[in-house]
Amino acid sequence: MSGDEAAIEEQTNELYRYADILAVYLGSINPYWDAAKWKELFDTSAELIIKESHEFYRKDYTAAMQTFIEFVYTSLAIGDYFAQGMYQYALI
Repeated sequence: MSGDEAAIEEQTNELYRYADILAVYLGSINPYWDAAKWKELFDTSAELIIKESHEFYRKDYTAAMQTFIEFVYTSLAIGDYFAQGMYQYALI
């Protein structure tokens, strides 16, 4: 939230790298989880975090609250996808 574009870019790249690693790992440990789906969910979360950071920096709190709500829904989707995969895995 510093407004330092170079720092934001570096942190953004690190966040995407971490999300990619996590998506591949989760996809590899459960055949009911797709790495591409994980990547989509994690990338959406990362994009929303970055978007909200920019909105706070610009002091656009109304937009930041809406972005936070979208982030919560994405987090719930991640939890739902995780639970579905665990349920399917438990059935075998």
